[in-house]
Amino acid sequence: MTILEGCQGKPKIPMLEGVEFLSETRANGGVREVYTLINKNELLCKRIYDPPKPEDGYRVFVDRLWPRGVKKENIRIDLWEKDIAPSTELRKWFGHTIERFAEFSIRYIAELDANPHAKAFLNTIQDKRKHGNVTLLFGAKDRMFNHAAVLKNWIETQDLKTI
Repeated sequence: MTILEGCQGKPKIPMLEGVEFLSETRANGGVREVYTLINKNELLCKRIYDPPKPEDGYRVFVDRLWPRGVKKENIRIDLWEKDIAPSTELRKWFGHTIERFAEFSIRYIAELDANPHAKAFLNTIQDKRKHGNVTLLFGAKDRMFNHAAVLKNWIETQDLKTI
């Protein structure tokens, strides 16, 4: 999100798609006016434990198992796609060991390429992205080295193949 500060009064530049003009009232009573660039149609990754935000858009939980300590009624998800998650065997082999992440990624991509549910999942994600952001939700503690990051990369690679 990009914020351009220091704008006084109404915007003097033409409004672009995805740019919103906001006024923020400060604690001292003053007003700060900003332009906010809202990126739309993005594919995002986020921990399911993080609070939902409007910019999440369509929220897809991509783990095979429901996360510990989370009640289903307390989480906003639009889709739980268990069948797109890594196999139980691969997940256990990886064990969130960073040294295995490169090999895990290769094996998981091979699973995705062979997964009969992957094409329908990809079509759903591509369709939802036409209307806004899509957020892949995962339960892993590591925000970088997890299957959702690999899945995001795979989806983006598939998107490039269709261009």
